[in-house]
Amino acid sequence: PCNFATKPAFGKSTPPEPACATWPARVRGASSTSSNEKVDLMKKLPINGDLVGLETEPITHTWTDRDVMLYALGVGCRPPEDLDFIYEGRGPKVLPTFAVIPGLRAMGSSMQRIDINLAALLHGEQSVVVHRPLPASATVTVSGRIANVWDKGQAAVIVFEGSATDDAGPLFDVMASLFVMGGGGCGGERGPSG
Repeated sequence: PCNFATKPAFGKSTPPEPACATWPARVRGASSTSSNEKVDLMKKLPINGDLVGLETEPITHTWTDRDVMLYALGVGCRPPEDLDFIYEGRGPKVLPTFAVIPGLRAMGSSMQRIDINLAALLHGEQSVVVHRPLPASATVTVSGRIANVWDKGQAAVIVFEGSATDDAGPLFDVMASLFVMGGGGCGGERGPSG
């Protein structure tokens, strides 16, 4: 790793240091890792039914009206018909699907604890249940858990559920299923098909 040629920076006669030279040793592939890093790497949990019920630490997520307007633009809202979602002079209203942004942040923290090759991870399905209209700006606490693990033979499906609350109570719930190629064979239930 890091044995690639780099072009000299504009106006400089020596090439810049490769970006990966500043990466931690275990990312660069160096053989020296501290004992703490070895322990952390060994704590990854295998994909199997024992993951069901694994909870994430609650996380706090804050968004502003700018965030919800950029999201609306990103998913295709355009003037003049969608001004309520993209113009602060008319709201903004918040698309219910915005909930996936803070709601599934907790999923990322749980995925860091599981032994998964991220290159083999595919998005399966996703759903959102909104308990009341999302505010244009808010701070929420998101909790999550692994709801199911299904063995599909050569692959596995991991189902994650997350819930967000604010000062007024429950705000939304999210669910996502992740298809992990090569993650099957753990002997669990096959789960639904189709």
